[in-house]
Amino acid sequence: MHLASIPMGILMSRNHELARRKALSREDLQDRTFVVLDGAFFDETSAFASTFFGQDLGLRFSIVPISGSLANIDYLDLGDKLLLYSREILEALCEHRDDLARYSSLDGVPLEAPMALYYRKDESDPDTLRLIACARQFFSLAS
Repeated sequence: MHLASIPMGILMSRNHELARRKALSREDLQDRTFVVLDGAFFDETSAFASTFFGQDLGLRFSIVPISGSLANIDYLDLGDKLLLYSREILEALCEHRDDLARYSSLDGVPLEAPMALYYRKDESDPDTLRLIACARQFFSLAS
């Protein structure tokens, strides 16, 4: 069940060749390397980004740990890599760092990651069924 969307952004160093562009296109991402901030989420993050942008782009992924806490993102050095992350976090980071460039759209379309609730079609647990019903009502989605 699609619930909502999370505004996303792409972050890069101001020295990155793409940072000179006013806007990014999907083709700009061809063969680029994206940062994964935590090795524990490498598979999830890389699979999501590949699906989000398209498997045909040949995206690569590199772990650049930030010492176990998102609070340490202030010290992130992207080098020639890109970071796909929530727009809110990237905006806050860019407020006090002038060495970064942020994009919130691709091909003129805002980057928004779908948020979903997954459950089994044959789910019978009453608590889970109540949660699903409440989510449907809250987000005004048809069943």
